[in-house]
Amino acid sequence: MKKTGGALALALLSCVIMLLSVSASASAAALQDMNHDGKVGVTDLAMLMNRNLLKGDTNNDARVDIFDLAAVGLAYGSEPGDPNWNPNADVANTVDRIDVFDLATVGKNFGVQDESPPVLDPPVNVTPGYAGVILGDGFSINITIDSPVTVYAFDVVLLFNSTIMNAVSITEGNFLKKDGASTFSTNSTNNTKGRVNLAVTRIGTQNGISGTGNLATITFNATKAGTGSIGLAGVTLVNELLQTVAGVTTNNGTVVVSSPANQSPQSQWASAASSAEYYNDNWKAAFATGANDGSCNSWKANSAWCKKTASGNGSIELTFSSSVYASGLEIYFNGASQADFDAARVELVKDDGSSDTVWQGTNRNCVLGVTFAAKSYLARKVRVTTKPGYWGCVDAVRLTGYEGNQTACNESWVCSNWGTCIGNQQTRTCIDMNNCSTQNSKPATNQSCNVTCTKNSECGTDGWVGNASCSGNDVFQNWRTYTCNNPGTANASCSNTDTPTLKQDCGSSYCEGWQANYCKGNDVYRKRNCYNKGCSNGACFSDLTIEEEKVSSCQYGCNNGVCASQSPQSQWASAAAAANYYNDAWKAAFAVGVNDGSCNSWKSPSAWCKKALSSNSAIELGFADSVYATALEIHFTGVSAGDFNIDRVELQKPDGSWEVVWQGTN
Repeated sequence: MKKTGGALALALLSCVIMLLSVSASASAAALQDMNHDGKVGVTDLAMLMNRNLLKGDTNNDARVDIFDLAAVGLAYGSEPGDPNWNPNADVANTVDRIDVFDLATVGKNFGVQDESPPVLDPPVNVTPGYAGVILGDGFSINITIDSPVTVYAFDVVLLFNSTIMNAVSITEGNFLKKDGASTFSTNSTNNTKGRVNLAVTRIGTQNGISGTGNLATITFNATKAGTGSIGLAGVTLVNELLQTVAGVTTNNGTVVVSSPANQSPQSQWASAASSAEYYNDNWKAAFATGANDGSCNSWKANSAWCKKTASGNGSIELTFSSSVYASGLEIYFNGASQADFDAARVELVKDDGSSDTVWQGTNRNCVLGVTFAAKSYLARKVRVTTKPGYWGCVDAVRLTGYEGNQTACNESWVCSNWGTCIGNQQTRTCIDMNNCSTQNSKPATNQSCNVTCTKNSECGTDGWVGNASCSGNDVFQNWRTYTCNNPGTANASCSNTDTPTLKQDCGSSYCEGWQANYCKGNDVYRKRNCYNKGCSNGACFSDLTIEEEKVSSCQYGCNNGVCASQSPQSQWASAAAAANYYNDAWKAAFAVGVNDGSCNSWKSPSAWCKKALSSNSAIELGFADSVYATALEIHFTGVSAGDFNIDRVELQKPDGSWEVVWQGTN
């Protein structure tokens, strides 16, 4: 078949190339505008080749699967020009419309190509059920979902033990259509390999659906007694954007098929026996095989097994020809009294090597009979352990149970991914899909591992590294972030990333508002504070500068930050007053008027002098007009520089307060 398919592909390719070389119109007639873009070219050739070799493959990935089914579902009912039109979904290519022919094309060719044993997903959300049934009965398993995100289509592969059950039917669940949407599905069953495949997509809507619901119901028929696994080998969920939904996890189930009540249990005597020790050659383990010989109340050599000493511990393991689902057993003892019949414990040894204690206590009977509900596992060995102080010699053992499947069983193990590494150990779960009850080829379920980290903080503490630097007008520095990759696994590793990050915003340069005008010289000025902000050597700075500007040039001078409207006028004091004076020749009244030129000599009456040289005193002088004062002159009289000294000069304002305009030594 593969050779024929290859020949067909080559023949078709040659034909198309030949048509292309003859004429464009002929090419268009042969190829058709497959993607409806108004042109015929290589894309249409590739689409035509793909349609002929694998019809239904919308995305050219060499398989027809759930992605193709979802693509047709999203575009269902659309025509060229519609918002959801997808030319690749027109797989039937019968008309320019996505319709039932396209769905049928995908459904006809839908199939999983990879037949290799899949790996089970880790358990959580998609859950098969559990069943305990009777041989010959039918039973159903539900596959349910609890999805917090929207799902538009799904594809599930269910594996089951075909040696004890067969799949009868597959029914789509209500999850994808619980809001009333239509769906399209395709499924397949392989009872030889124990495999069921179901794929479903919504159609006629652009939205997915979330929440809980039933994906599918699979009905089985129990064909043979035994225990078998049911496991989800693959679950693919696709959303309305044709993206695979990540993090899908699954739980698996078990089916126990029991023998029908009307089937008679079968009994068998031990065919082989072994023991680590025995009394002597007349009391070997081999003498405990076969049917009992009736020597219950007497010692009979070469007829039973006895341990080495009555005071010691001892056990014998008996093997039977067939494995059964045991429902009872009888142990025949040999001895002379009730004390010789005692045993401590009776165990069934399962075919997988583990044991199950079915009786424990004190026995005083020649025959110990033990009955119980039929076990769900196969066993063909019985272990009898005696008590110290009693012989407990075993003559024979008869095992009763329901027949199991004795055909050769090939183990088929499927394992989950390795779990988290804890204490330098990690484990995984392995399931024998054929439930052979043996572990001859069971893969390892634990291994040593070395966990570098389980969380980011174990790799380091995030923080600033290196030196700060300037970028623009701000301070930047590398911020180191530590990451634990594949945390808690043997592949865990630490890494770190340095990212230049804003550490300090230095702000923008600015100036404050202008302050009040003031006089400088004869002109009006004003000033303000300006702050120059920025970054230098990895640190912010803020430099203060005082900006001064001339507001006005004054023709007649400046008074209190305002230009005078005329030239300043001078006037002599017209009145004077003082609390004291030297004598009548030196009264305050003599200080008014113009100076008389007596600067370097004592001249009276021509000036005011205080009462005594050692005392404090002051004189107030009044002027005819109030002015915006700009200057003053004080003329003294005396014979030396010491006679001219004063402490300070003040101007009295209209509100009566005083302003010192000079202070010092004259």
